[in-house]
Amino acid sequence: MNMTLPQLSGTLRPFVAAGFLLAASLNASAQVQNCSLPAGSGGTLSTSQPSICADGSLWAPPSLTGYTAGLSRTEYLFQDPSDIVYNDDSTVFGPRILAINLTGAFNPQAAGLADGDQFVVTAFHYDIADLQAFAQSLLNGSFLFTPCCTFAELVQGIDVCSVYNSIGIFNGSDITNLNVWLSSIQAFGGPPSINNIIFSFNEINAQAGQPCTDALPICYATSSSITVDVECATTCNSAVAPTGQSHTTLSNRIRLDWTPNAGAVGCQVNGKRIPSGPQPSVNVLTAPYNSTNVPFAVAGAGTTWTWRVRCACSITPLDVSPYTAYGDTFSIPVARETQDLPAAEQLNMLSLYPNPATNQLTVETGMGLNSLEIFDAVGRLRQVMQIQEWSGAQQTIQLNNLEPGFYLLVGRYSSFGAEHTETLPFSVQ
Repeated sequence: MNMTLPQLSGTLRPFVAAGFLLAASLNASAQVQNCSLPAGSGGTLSTSQPSICADGSLWAPPSLTGYTAGLSRTEYLFQDPSDIVYNDDSTVFGPRILAINLTGAFNPQAAGLADGDQFVVTAFHYDIADLQAFAQSLLNGSFLFTPCCTFAELVQGIDVCSVYNSIGIFNGSDITNLNVWLSSIQAFGGPPSINNIIFSFNEINAQAGQPCTDALPICYATSSSITVDVECATTCNSAVAPTGQSHTTLSNRIRLDWTPNAGAVGCQVNGKRIPSGPQPSVNVLTAPYNSTNVPFAVAGAGTTWTWRVRCACSITPLDVSPYTAYGDTFSIPVARETQDLPAAEQLNMLSLYPNPATNQLTVETGMGLNSLEIFDAVGRLRQVMQIQEWSGAQQTIQLNNLEPGFYLLVGRYSSFGAEHTETLPFSVQ
């Protein structure tokens, strides 16, 4: 068997780092790669568990159907589709492998995944005896009375045996699964991806019948892939009331805040004027369900209120928690009447038209206006328009998102070093 050194260099290419680093990207999904196996013989994966929580729970093994290749070993590879690995030449090698096992079960938490992540699983079929035979011939074989590893070092400048020995591979039998084989790829600098495993098999097969490779190729097949969501669903407990009631006094309203039940889909705030009077309720049906506003103009200047809140785990059918206690009290500042304002401040008074309005509202004011806010009849802030300095005495507000009904326009402006508010009612038809 006479070979020149250039020919010999080619035979040893799969055993060195370059063999694992310079491949083009490969598609491993739903195809058979070697040994003339028909398309689809890698099988189809499916699952009745499209999501799993990263709380230490195990994702159940998937079902494999249509596998006809007959290779003796099947291992499941779990990949992170959001973590793409590259070679040193920027070649894309696909998603990073998170885990490999024989069972198909998977623990997202142990793999470092969290709520909102995903993982992809693929079944990989091969005969481990063929892979062990390749490693055995490379580590312990010889060509022309020279150990194969020595040939690799002479021709490529890499001590292949030392690299394999450093990760505990001294004989072919030390390769017990694809995890060990992936470790050998990484030991030569290759990224941990299923495409790199496929590439390494193909590189070995390309050298079938050459010195130190014995009777190859190594056959393999891949199944279809499935994607699983990592989602930790929160169980809402309607037996527990919300917590953390507090209020904040702003320039023209009181903001009420609380912490809703985990998983709540809506809350209801019930106010009570002190010492007696109305007890209005407001439904909060927009996430995160933890705040609402009480405009001064709606509550009434100089009044004092207390409030409570409850939250629903379900609206239909209704599954609602108990109310909190009336445990937070606030007072509405006494408004300054228009007739008491100096003449210069009265220049800032608001006017609006048309009323009723349809698609838009025109607001006229003097200089110094800071913002215009629209509240609905139950005190929810529906729109905010910030006014830039010197933007003019006439502002146009689009009302396309407001349903027909009664609303309050609150203008906030500055004059003579103080802030003032004025409220005007209007309706949308």
